[in-house]
Amino acid sequence: AVAITGMAGRFPGAADIDAFWQLLREGRDSLRRFSKEELIAKGVPAEVWSHADFVSAGYVCDDIDMFDAAFFGITPSEASIMDPQHRVFMEVAWTAVENAGYAPRSGLMPDTGVFAACGIDGYLIHHLEGGALKTPLDPGSLFATEVGNEKDYIATRVAYAMNLTGPAMTINSACSSGLVAVAQASQSILSG
Repeated sequence: AVAITGMAGRFPGAADIDAFWQLLREGRDSLRRFSKEELIAKGVPAEVWSHADFVSAGYVCDDIDMFDAAFFGITPSEASIMDPQHRVFMEVAWTAVENAGYAPRSGLMPDTGVFAACGIDGYLIHHLEGGALKTPLDPGSLFATEVGNEKDYIATRVAYAMNLTGPAMTINSACSSGLVAVAQASQSILSG
């Protein structure tokens, strides 16, 4: 078996691998501090941002709201309920395949696998307030909400969207999920 890999990523303060490497080389931290005005504009209640224990800082990836749903054959309504982790992962996976020298969906990548890790579906809980999971009499919306937010669907969704025929595994091992996904992908390559 021949393994050809492409690398891509999007990080807080770095839109791609090259920018991330530059951050590391310069020893810069991409922590972003939020002003009181920003917090108010985002709807953070005064009792939260004024609390002594509240830390008004975080690591933020830019342009997560710029997902091109039509490019991936996803309707705007489906994209609006997709967890941003899923949307960004689809974009980054596409870039990784291109960086490996292939045209995604070309059929030129036999047995290409997807090994992924994803955090909990906080978007569904905090931004969509449970969404269609609260309306069990609409199974279509219920399923679209689940597929767009549940971490277990991230690898298979990308494999399907990109017509990849190798293994598609979502790895979940608490804080080590990403590392275990890389180890599983490496083992898969070694075993052919």
